[in-house]
Amino acid sequence: MKQIFGADAQYVSVVAGAGSLQNAATDPLDNVDVIFNAGQSWPSAANAQARNRLIAFFTRGGGYIGTSQSNNNFTFMVGAVW
Repeated sequence: MKQIFGADAQYVSVVAGAGSLQNAATDPLDNVDVIFNAGQSWPSAANAQARNRLIAFFTRGGGYIGTSQSNNNFTFMVGAVW
């Protein structure tokens, strides 16, 4: 058996809370290799900080895993505009 998520795995919301992509003082994705989406949607235009951080993540080669847990996992990248 291969462990794919270690002890450093963390939950980061797109827009909710002080540590979210939208509201955190520094980018929570700076040292992240892969996003495992638990059902969040691509941020709306009103959440430009979150969008910019996701665009930067994918631009530097970040990976994405989406499961059938939520339809948002399959439509997440549809809203992405570079």
